[in-house]
Amino acid sequence: MCIHAYIEQAHSSYYDSKLDCRTLKIKRTCIFCGKTESEVIHVKDPPKRRLPYFGKHL
Repeated sequence: MCIHAYIEQAHSSYYDSKLDCRTLKIKRTCIFCGKTESEVIHVKDPPKRRLPYFGKHL
């Protein structure tokens, strides 16, 4: 019986326009027995915002 200790590695990352978020495909590998697991994670990016303009006002 193995007490699993995993190492995570991101295999691919892309932007899913249908869900409007970034998608990561992660593969976990146990360092003792070599068992692998795969997972897909959807990450919401912070909203895009504009910085204020600090130049001269006319």
